[in-house]
Amino acid sequence: MKMENMTRLVKLQDIADIRSGYPFRGRIEPVVVGTHRVIQIKDIGTNHRVKEEGLFLINMPSSADSYLIKPGDVLFQSRGSRNFGTPIPAPLPRTIASGHLFVIRPHQNILPEYLAWFINQPAAQVHIRAHQRGSYVPLIPKDALSELEVAVPAIEIQQSIVELERLRIKEEELQRAICVKRAQLIQSVCANLARRR
Repeated sequence: MKMENMTRLVKLQDIADIRSGYPFRGRIEPVVVGTHRVIQIKDIGTNHRVKEEGLFLINMPSSADSYLIKPGDVLFQSRGSRNFGTPIPAPLPRTIASGHLFVIRPHQNILPEYLAWFINQPAAQVHIRAHQRGSYVPLIPKDALSELEVAVPAIEIQQSIVELERLRIKEEELQRAICVKRAQLIQSVCANLARRR
């Protein structure tokens, strides 16, 4: 087997930069017209994707631009019990993350969607759960996340995994849509039956 096709096991801190989101000091209040948008934990769906339509508009100083999210970043929920990775595959104009999220910026040779997928796998979640701190609102320290060992296969294999994950998510979305339509149909049929004399 060629060396370049072998999977390497490396620490997250060696393949990505990790930083905290913007450190808001109080409650995040939305405005009608703002300078930035903000991603909070509530904006990340069960499919580990950002629900862009729900992002708050806020007013921020120009210094907040250093916290702007870029395509290729991976968000990680550092607080609470849902400690998952969320890839940012496309531009999110003038958007920052809240301080309850880590922003992981992978180096070359690792795809962000692959990295998010790996973080969400059971083996990585075992490491994350083992390093949670606190009981009321669990917290993953940055240094513990940095020590997570990541399996890094060849780019071609990463791309295959990413594509399969996209298809899985699409299938889940279609199944949910079918369930909603079926429920609506049954409700309509039952309502019609109830109105019969």
